[in-house]
Amino acid sequence: MRLPNQIERKHEFSLPELPVARGAEHDLAVPRATRVVLALLAAAATGLSAYLAWLSFTGASVAGCDAGGAFDCDHVLATRWSSWLSVPIALPAVAIYGSILAVVAFLSPRVPRGVRRAAWWIVLGLSATAALAAVWFVGLQVLYIGHFCWPCLATHTCGLLLAATAWYAATVGSRRADANVPPRKWIAAAAGALLVAVLVAGQAVYEPPTFRIDRGESHVAVVEAQGSPERADAEPHGDPSTQQRERAAGAASPETPRSAQKPALSRILKLRNTSITLDAYEHPILGSPDAEHVIVKVFDYTCHHCRDQHFQLEETREILGNRLAILVLPTPMNGKCNPFAPPKSDGPTAHACLYARLAVAVWLTDRAKFAEFHHWLFEPETPPAIEDARKKARSLVGEAAIRLFDDGVEPIAQIELHTKLYGALGSGKIPKLVDERMIIDGRFQSGKQIVEVLEEQWKLPR
Repeated sequence: MRLPNQIERKHEFSLPELPVARGAEHDLAVPRATRVVLALLAAAATGLSAYLAWLSFTGASVAGCDAGGAFDCDHVLATRWSSWLSVPIALPAVAIYGSILAVVAFLSPRVPRGVRRAAWWIVLGLSATAALAAVWFVGLQVLYIGHFCWPCLATHTCGLLLAATAWYAATVGSRRADANVPPRKWIAAAAGALLVAVLVAGQAVYEPPTFRIDRGESHVAVVEAQGSPERADAEPHGDPSTQQRERAAGAASPETPRSAQKPALSRILKLRNTSITLDAYEHPILGSPDAEHVIVKVFDYTCHHCRDQHFQLEETREILGNRLAILVLPTPMNGKCNPFAPPKSDGPTAHACLYARLAVAVWLTDRAKFAEFHHWLFEPETPPAIEDARKKARSLVGEAAIRLFDDGVEPIAQIELHTKLYGALGSGKIPKLVDERMIIDGRFQSGKQIVEVLEEQWKLPR
């Protein structure tokens, strides 16, 4: 006959027993050195994950990464795999590693056995999750993305080491206790595998937006060119009478130079709440300065994402036609000419300043030829050799562009203005699309997707 309290105990829930030494007072206690290692790895992974989460929310660039190179962190973090159901993947990583860090202290021999056993299940289960997730994300970077993110790799390394340390300590502890490891111990690994399976399934099924729209207050105005107090840049050096004749030539095709555009007008763009204004007539532009909508593109000729977006924007212009013009501002991601970018002596951005200066020199020399040179720089998978770019510029507009490139101050002044605007917009990732009300950064899938975004933001009729 069973007593009532015996019947109640039968239905009580309890965690599966981990291997225990018979009669041991401190069964499954982890040596202090092992606990310290686990805590340090968990703390490092938590800090790195928190840094990645901060990057996701602020859009800032990752320190120590090389745009277009093997360690192109911005490229990795802009892919669909950096989030799960629109939640930055770094947030659950913070929760996982933070939880491990919090419960490691409960593996001490001074903690009651039941609490210590629960702590073991948490550490083993979450460390298995971290290790399997690390395998998944490292595999994506190697086999699919083709670029790497050093904070991501550092976090995954911590996760793998943490799991190895935890499971080794548990297994060795069971052997020292002269007990076999029961199959129930691997429930923790199965739970970790299930969580990672949910992660993979969510990422495979749902593709979140890979771009971010930041809206702000600003305005656009059309004003008289001469004597306008809002002018942000001066006329290029040259004969004033020649410039006046150029302004008087009238409007023509979307990619003709200023000599074929409306007389005596400027279109002043004030972007966001910055103090910088741009004249659509006085900067390299694809399309007409009088288009219904003018959007500013901040980019670098050596940037892989910028290269992709160039062709997407060409598709966008084909769809929207003369309603859209793009003010293209070469902004090198090289500290030699951009105080908001890291200094670079090698790698993909080594000659970024030269490409930008040469493109501006071509525009200043013959604006009718700029679009052709601009497209030519983007045609190959990687930027052409700088000597080949000089030869192309010379063949298009003559030796004047090369002299301006080598010795002129105007291209340098233009690049300084572009980098100043880049800093005023918060620096960070490129390319950026900016108009009077918003900044868009990140990656698009196609030109049609850009059209959809612009139609929604500008309330364009379809």
